[in-house]
Amino acid sequence: MKSPSRLVSGLLSMILIFSFAACTSKEENPTVSEDLKNQIAFDEFINTEFQDSIRESYLTMHQTTIHPEQYGVDPEAVEVSLGPGLTPDYIKEVRRKNEEAQQKFSSFNYDTLRDDQKETYAVYQAQLQTALDSVQGDFVYMPNYFSPMGGLQSTYSTLFMEYDFYKPQDVADYITLMNDVKRYTDEMLQFTKTQAEKGFFMSSKAADESIAYCDKIINGKDDSALLKAIHANIDQFDQLTDEQKSTYKEQATKAFHESIIPSYVEIRDTLSSLKNDSNNQLGLAHLPNGKEYYEMLFREKTGSSRTIEETKELLQQYLTKSLYGIATIASKSNTDAYEAYVNGEISSGYSDFNKMLEDLDNFIDTNFPPIESVPYTIDYLDPQVSVDGIGAYYVVPPLDSDLVQKMKVNPNSKDRVTQLDTFSTIAHEGLPGHLYQHNYVLQHLDVPYRQDVSFLGYAEGYATYVELLSLEYLDLDPDIVALSQNYTVFQNCLTALTDIGIHYEGWDLAQTQEFFDQFVSLDVTPIFDQIQANPAAFLPYYVGYVEFMELKNMAQMDLGDKFNELDFHTAILKSGSAPFDVVKKNVEDYITQAR
Repeated sequence: MKSPSRLVSGLLSMILIFSFAACTSKEENPTVSEDLKNQIAFDEFINTEFQDSIRESYLTMHQTTIHPEQYGVDPEAVEVSLGPGLTPDYIKEVRRKNEEAQQKFSSFNYDTLRDDQKETYAVYQAQLQTALDSVQGDFVYMPNYFSPMGGLQSTYSTLFMEYDFYKPQDVADYITLMNDVKRYTDEMLQFTKTQAEKGFFMSSKAADESIAYCDKIINGKDDSALLKAIHANIDQFDQLTDEQKSTYKEQATKAFHESIIPSYVEIRDTLSSLKNDSNNQLGLAHLPNGKEYYEMLFREKTGSSRTIEETKELLQQYLTKSLYGIATIASKSNTDAYEAYVNGEISSGYSDFNKMLEDLDNFIDTNFPPIESVPYTIDYLDPQVSVDGIGAYYVVPPLDSDLVQKMKVNPNSKDRVTQLDTFSTIAHEGLPGHLYQHNYVLQHLDVPYRQDVSFLGYAEGYATYVELLSLEYLDLDPDIVALSQNYTVFQNCLTALTDIGIHYEGWDLAQTQEFFDQFVSLDVTPIFDQIQANPAAFLPYYVGYVEFMELKNMAQMDLGDKFNELDFHTAILKSGSAPFDVVKKNVEDYITQAR
């Protein structure tokens, strides 16, 4: 699984919690029309929301902007901490603020907004609705914040390994954050205990996987890859003297042993104590209101306005079509290509990540809109801190950064560099994937809120779309490319349908095995366990991809020979990360203009 990494406020990456403050009112000008007043007030509202999101958390501020004062935020007024844990008082306060935001937002007259504001309105409305839904009733207790793929135990590692310093004070703040891990972990574990009391704790197998990750960190001790990375971050910062570096490394080592390691021990011990086979070992559908929660999660993760049933039907169509494409090549048109592909004999021709990206940069010149080049590095993660299921990730930089951007690859890929899926992974994370799309937004949109906002269904769906498209740039037999694309789509649809089956329809292991047996012979236990422990984790990629393909098919059918891939890509990139209803409108506008 591939994923861009933007470490979020309070590390709460599995739930959207907005904190809002009302805009300050200004003296009205009687000569200004009511429509213009509405437009001015809306711009002020959106800008204030962006500012408040930065003020809410030091981490958000640090990861969103290098110079917060240029966005109207005083960095000295923001407390250096990991943010509030999910305490009852904090949850109550979030609910109150979200409701205040809803009241303020509903006061704007949509019909009199400018076209660009209407688009922002739709983007904000979708985020706000998810924020409101995600903390209603027991929904707030359903995400597992120590789950195997995206839990705090791995998020801590990513945070401190990928942390960037911009000025000397940042290093001191870094040490403060390390020391705050213990406090934050205690609050989140207390929340997890309440969650377990309510019957929403993770399955035993999921807990075991998270516990195993903690053991990797704990057993590393002074030879820990995490501690080495922390020291390397300090050593590589050239604004410090050697004496300052030595002092900060001593402080970091102390914080590592007195805050971070004890936190991993506490996570391990708490998860071990809460683990119980009487907890729900199946999908969300088996929890009270679990199906309703999954519906909310589905909307949040995909950004699609389709119902689950509509999406399921669409996924089944793509699955059938991909199987037909495979069968056609295998049985009729090119059996040699089929045999070479399934026997693993096909190479991309590349053995170096940087060469892949260099050529991808040249390949996309003709069918993607241009962006100014950006510096980047691509490196392997240390095995000690890598997570199974995450093949690579792109570290999203601050909005105003001109520093080198980073991509990281799972070390398990070292023996697979020449394979087609490695090439497509690099396209997914780099060019024309996450790195390209993020920088396109920075260079073409000028509203900070819109530059910063992210919808997973769009981001991962787009990156999955271009990773498959990138295979067409390789100097390979077209049937080989088609086989790789069809096999990937088949597997993706199979996974997404299984996610719906387990968490919405309530499949157990036997039912999941029966579903897979229709298509492939394998033991689905590992697949069931991974999807059961990480509901909807794969939907942004696979449902998002299908949404993009539906838009492309619509444009190709409507325009025929007038279809132009460069113009289509410009249309889907135009609004940045957004719900698919917004993206669809841009594609419809492109079709109208092309006619």
